[in-house]
Amino acid sequence: METIKYIRVSATSNCNVKCWYCFNERQSFNRLTLGDLKSFEWLVNTLVSEYATEIIRFTGGEPLENPHICELIKITKNTGIKKVGLTTNGKILHNFANKLITSGVDDIAVHLYELDLNHVNEKRIIDSIKWISDTFKNVKFNIVVTMRNLKYMEKIIDFSIQNNVNLLLLDLLQAGFTNEVFEENFCSLNGVRELLLSRGLTEVVENDNSKIYKKTNNNSGIKLVEHYADYSEKNSYCTKNLPFHPILLTPDFNFSICTHFGGRSFSIADAVKKQDKNILKNAVYDFKAELSHCKDCSRYTVLK
Repeated sequence: METIKYIRVSATSNCNVKCWYCFNERQSFNRLTLGDLKSFEWLVNTLVSEYATEIIRFTGGEPLENPHICELIKITKNTGIKKVGLTTNGKILHNFANKLITSGVDDIAVHLYELDLNHVNEKRIIDSIKWISDTFKNVKFNIVVTMRNLKYMEKIIDFSIQNNVNLLLLDLLQAGFTNEVFEENFCSLNGVRELLLSRGLTEVVENDNSKIYKKTNNNSGIKLVEHYADYSEKNSYCTKNLPFHPILLTPDFNFSICTHFGGRSFSIADAVKKQDKNILKNAVYDFKAELSHCKDCSRYTVLK
């Protein structure tokens, strides 16, 4: 049986912030929102029963811009999915607190976009981290570390260590940038790693490009995710090597096979509209075949 363990669902392409690196990536902002709940329910039920799907994470754009987001989460939970996640910038999270808690979402990842603004209010960011951590269970906070926000990392990291906050720190991926802009903003995570070790945290290797740093006898930690196996050659790690390769579902029912370089998309709209498992099976076969000989991967990535 073909398996698709992990699906990232773009609940909408709309977003209420304009992170400078996101808008430089090779993605289109065509104002699509997932609103066909019945078709989505059929699809998720089929993914669970036919393809052993275990994890679904709602992303965007900003998923909370989709007025049906809590319904989509409830539908997903009712299909038997083992884990339902949500990635948000947190800007309007306070409007959804009670509904999200009752929807059954298992974990929330909050991107700290305010660290990239021209005028950074560190107190406001830390107060926001406190409120979100106190309100929701299983929360982590994501930061793309760049030369623009590096000076704020030490304070955020120390606060996270002292208050058992889960952080996910990533380096910048060159996806659409000119070389000049990328080189100006890219920041190696080596300095952050040294900072974490100097705080007495223990390094735990998760996979090729991911390491977790934590205190003894503590479940919370700070994860570093590096995109580059060889930065000098711009060779990036490939998500094909992860335990669950993420497939992206767009709001108009397309599967995209790569979260790094965009990759080809395969429409499953006809399968969903007709609720036809055979049409879906053919689409899955096609994108799995494309994934196995991805030209972007052979050109840009190091497979280990």
